[in-house]
Amino acid sequence: MKKVLVLLVLAIMAFSFGNAQAQKIKLNIIGGYSMPMPDLKGTFPDDITKDPTPYMMKKGFNVGGVGKYFFDKKNSIGVTLSVLYNSFSQSVDNPYGSTNLEITNDKFKMNMWQIGLGGEYRLPLKGAITPFIDVDFTANFIGGDMTETNLYGGTTNYSYKRATRFGLNAGAGIEINASKEFTFVIGAKYQMFNLIGKDTTLTGLGNNQYGLNDKEYTIGGIKSSARNITAIQIYGGFSYNIDALFKK
Repeated sequence: MKKVLVLLVLAIMAFSFGNAQAQKIKLNIIGGYSMPMPDLKGTFPDDITKDPTPYMMKKGFNVGGVGKYFFDKKNSIGVTLSVLYNSFSQSVDNPYGSTNLEITNDKFKMNMWQIGLGGEYRLPLKGAITPFIDVDFTANFIGGDMTETNLYGGTTNYSYKRATRFGLNAGAGIEINASKEFTFVIGAKYQMFNLIGKDTTLTGLGNNQYGLNDKEYTIGGIKSSARNITAIQIYGGFSYNIDALFKK
């Protein structure tokens, strides 16, 4: 179902403006490194006692597509529609040292499918390089798990109950002209995945399942602060001028 959704959105991005008068339409294919920020980032098991307890991610990557339509004469103001996959992880060997010799490894993973709608402003400069700034309002579908491996090779898996959050991306980048049809793109974005919709799920969970629990809550008199899920997305890729499909 997810694959069908992604293909459908990419098709819409590419062809929704596709008619005889189509112009100023771009499709970016991008990928790169995702750097988790507090409270997404954490060191395990050292940060377990922090408030809020981080999600224990260390590194990540991103890949996706961005459709753009520019509607002014200078090709500088446009709307964007994007589909992006983010994945964050951390693997720690013998995390407990001598206190628990049976646990040999803990692996943490969190992933987000993201659909964004936003805008872009390109500086109307002449030359091979075009700087731009952009902002997106996003819907984020979040999941993940933690896998614990013991001395005997057995594993225990604890998974997140999938959650939907709404957020905001803001960033900047440059396009480098390669030809009339292609440009290379490099950029970075600050991603806030759970700006809206924070919640706490403590009941109705399956076996070895836990909630995202990013909203402030109190259990047994112990207060846990709200958690922000944020990252820096660094990406590169290429941009294709969809106009060319309709001019041939």
